[in-house]
Amino acid sequence: MRTLPLLSVMTMLCIATAGGAAEAAERTGAPQSETEVQVPAGVYTPPKAIKLHRAMDIPFREIIRGREGWVQFNMMIDPDGRPYEIAIVDSSGSEEYEKVALEAIERTRWEPATFDGKPIHSAYAVKFRFEVSGQRGARREFSTAYRRMLKAVEAGDRQRADEWLAKLEPFTLYEAAFRNFARYAYYRKWGTEEEQRDALLAAIAHETGPTYLDRKTFIDAYSAAMGYELKASRYGRALEMWEHLQKLGAEKVIEQWQPLMDQVIALRESNQPVFQTERITKGTSWYGTLFRNRFTIQVESGRVAEIKLRCETKYLLFPFEPDIEYRVGGANESCNIEVVGDPETTFKLIHL
Repeated sequence: MRTLPLLSVMTMLCIATAGGAAEAAERTGAPQSETEVQVPAGVYTPPKAIKLHRAMDIPFREIIRGREGWVQFNMMIDPDGRPYEIAIVDSSGSEEYEKVALEAIERTRWEPATFDGKPIHSAYAVKFRFEVSGQRGARREFSTAYRRMLKAVEAGDRQRADEWLAKLEPFTLYEAAFRNFARYAYYRKWGTEEEQRDALLAAIAHETGPTYLDRKTFIDAYSAAMGYELKASRYGRALEMWEHLQKLGAEKVIEQWQPLMDQVIALRESNQPVFQTERITKGTSWYGTLFRNRFTIQVESGRVAEIKLRCETKYLLFPFEPDIEYRVGGANESCNIEVVGDPETTFKLIHL
C-alpha cells in the first residue's frame, strides 16, 4: 500500500447552529505530493455575515398546515465571501423548506474567514429552522398520544403502539423531536439497530443541547446515540459527541461513559487499525468524522469517485484511488470526511 500525504490548502471548518434564517450566521481539489506540507501556526478568524438573506418566503402550504421544519447545510465560503459547493446534508423532509432555505443560502454573503489576516476558503455548516406556528411545546392531543404510545410499547402491545404512533403527526419542531424519540422506543422493541440510531439522530436533529426535547430526554437520546456510534466503530463522531455531552454537565451519565471513552482516546493514540464499515444511503455522499488522520478506503460494492476533507485549517478535494494510504495534517487535527460515490455503495474506512 502506498502512502500519500496531501498538500494543504489553508481553510477551516466552522460549524454554526442557527435559530432560523435571520440568525444563521450569528448562532452559530488538493494536488497529491510526495512530501507532506506542514501547516504553520497562525490565527484563524471564522466567516461573518455581512449581508444575510432572510428566508421570508415560507411556503404557503406549510403555513396553512402549521408544519415546521429545518434544513442542515454544508458549504464552502470563498475569499470574496461567496458561498459555493452548497449541499443539503439533512432536513426534516420538507422539499418546500429545502428549496426556500437553499435560495436564502445562495443569496447570503459573508465576510470571509482569514488566516493570519489573509482571506481563505472556509468550510461552513449551518442549520435553518422554520418555526411558523408560534407555539412552544406540544399540543395536548399530541402529548396524550405520545404517553399512550410509550405505554403500549412498554406493555409489548404492538398493535396499540402502531395505532398511537400513527396519531403522532408532528406540526411543531417540539412534536417532531418527541415523535422521533417515540420511534426510537418502538424500534428498540421491534426494530433494527440501524432504525434505532436513525430515530435517535432525527430526534436530536443536529442540536447539541435541549432545544426541543426536555433536558433529561435530550441527554438520554444523545447518550444512546453516542453508544450506537461507538458500537459501529464511528469513534471520531463519538468523540465529538462526548465533548458536547460533557458540556451538558450530566455528571452521572459522564461518570458512566468515562471509562469507555478513556479507552477510545487511548485507542486513537495506538497503532491498532480501526475498521469502520459504511454505506452511502442518502444521495451520493456519506459524511463522517475521521478518527485518525491516516486512513485508507476499501470499496466493497459500488463505486467511490472522490473524497472531500474539511479540517481545522484546510479543505481538500481529490479523486479516490484504491490501495492508497492517505495522511492529512497533524495527528491531533480534527477532520470531517465526505465520501462521494454511487448510491448504496458500501466501503470500509480504515483508520491507520
